[in-house]
Amino acid sequence: MRNKSKWHSILLIGLVVLLTSSMVACGEQVPPSSPTIGLSPSSLSFSAEEGGANPAIQTLTIWNSGEGTLDWVISDDAGWLTLNPSSGVSTGETDTITVLVDTYGMDAGGYSASIAVSASEASNSPRTIAVDLSIVPSSAREITLADAPAILDMSSDLPTGFEHLDAASEGMSNEDLGLGPEYSEVELFLREEPFLEVYAYMTIVETQTERAVMDELMRDEEQLKSSLLYWLEAGFVAEGMELPEVECDVTHPSIGELAAMVSGQFSMYGTNVGFEYLTFKNDKAYVEIYQYYLRSGLSLVSLANGINQRIEGLNNGFSSDNGLPSGMVKPTVGYVPQGWYCSADDPYGTYDESDGTEWGLIEYTDNVDYDFVMIFYGSVPPELKGKENDRDALIAKAIEYAIFEPTESETMVVADELAGWVKAYDPEYDIYNMKIVFVKGSTCVDIFTEYDATYEDEAQAMSLIDSINMWE
Repeated sequence: MRNKSKWHSILLIGLVVLLTSSMVACGEQVPPSSPTIGLSPSSLSFSAEEGGANPAIQTLTIWNSGEGTLDWVISDDAGWLTLNPSSGVSTGETDTITVLVDTYGMDAGGYSASIAVSASEASNSPRTIAVDLSIVPSSAREITLADAPAILDMSSDLPTGFEHLDAASEGMSNEDLGLGPEYSEVELFLREEPFLEVYAYMTIVETQTERAVMDELMRDEEQLKSSLLYWLEAGFVAEGMELPEVECDVTHPSIGELAAMVSGQFSMYGTNVGFEYLTFKNDKAYVEIYQYYLRSGLSLVSLANGINQRIEGLNNGFSSDNGLPSGMVKPTVGYVPQGWYCSADDPYGTYDESDGTEWGLIEYTDNVDYDFVMIFYGSVPPELKGKENDRDALIAKAIEYAIFEPTESETMVVADELAGWVKAYDPEYDIYNMKIVFVKGSTCVDIFTEYDATYEDEAQAMSLIDSINMWE
């Protein structure tokens, strides 16, 4: 009996140990599976022409292919890439990221970059995507001085009242201005009342030595500024004139590879005359534009944009059969802010209004926060024929075309024409809506822009609008 009791005790102790182990095991929590970065595609390839438009936007997708929540961040190692958005959260749903390439100022050749997606809790962080960019040499032919008359013809950019004159007969020949044979003939435009004189010429730098000298001058902003001011002051003083006011801006406008603007006043026969001088470089072409005026001047930025685009458009010719009615001109944009892209280019006749007019559309969109500028162009509505300078008529048309309730109205100048505008603030989305209408010759331009209510966003949208050109 004693032996039997002993074995009962041993069995009882073993049972207690077994039960205790089971209870402990049941009380332990198995750690959940961690999130996992899902990423597609595995690589991206872009191609563009040197000096041409940016390549089309592409997208990639991120999702959580594991458990839990994926807090991801995306980054790149190239200045020519823009990713939007840069972070997000996924519990399994797919997030789409736009990938924008900005090739402005980049030379022909092959470029590579890497996009990385990271998440601190993910088991496979980081994930990378290889990005390849191929920029092929421009197909545009090299321009020569023989192209200068067409390039420098500003007649379509100037408002009515200007006369295209023979520079030599006005005492402004190349010899009069001290320009050698490496310069084109001067193109001169004059308006008598109020007095405004505009002229331009260009040179093509062919030799390596000449290019090195010009490149050094144009690339060093401080040197360029001091040289221009010294040269202008010396020239005015040599003519017995004083310069009571002068300033130089080498960061604006953004035209070609580098542009500089000098503006001010000089005294002549006891009268203060306003002047502006703008020079810019586009590849081997160097252009200089001047204007002198008594009361009001033109935007040399707009004129320079037109000239710059004619240089860049040589491979396509200076005019084309674009399906527009006779006399109508399609607007062009001379400045696209960084991060913006052309999101639509619909031909004339795609849209129509209740007043019987037909329209084409050019649209630019900010890839970061999706501000946009829509530029409609069409025939002149009956209410605006002969009223291109009628403030009330332009504002009334802007109100009619607006799809919002305007709270402000005024006029501005676009493409050197009077434009009526209306504007409204939307507090729900913290944005501004703006409608702008103007007439240039046989073309009516109707602009609708929407942008976030910040100074930076407004400046970007208005800079694009200010650069609109109307040249054939």
